[in-house]
Amino acid sequence: MIYPYFFINGEIVEKEKALIPVWDLGLLRGMGIFDFFRVWDGVAVFAEDHIERLQRSLQLIDMNTGVSDDQWKKWFYEMIRANNADRAGFRVVVTGGYSEDGYSIPEQKNIYMMLHHLPPNDPVQY
Repeated sequence: MIYPYFFINGEIVEKEKALIPVWDLGLLRGMGIFDFFRVWDGVAVFAEDHIERLQRSLQLIDMNTGVSDDQWKKWFYEMIRANNADRAGFRVVVTGGYSEDGYSIPEQKNIYMMLHHLPPNDPVQY
């Protein structure tokens, strides 16, 4: 199950309003990266490590978002608070942006974030 609020390019929106236009290069050309981490007791677990990996991945494929490490962390916690998430999976997706002709790579990239409920740990597995 997905939490009720999503993040799209700096704005937190209800999941019913979280839509990706078909001219997003993530859809058209598979241009993008993602990261996934856990939220435990309302804390973004190893947030700094995930931000470092996210920034490195973006740099490697030349997709500069201009977003600072501090801004990423701020957004993570805004999403956790908006969704009142105690225990969740947190997904970050950055795409190449909206391209009106399907080929040109725009300067503005798209940033999407969402949280997923995590099932309880199965004691048999531990």
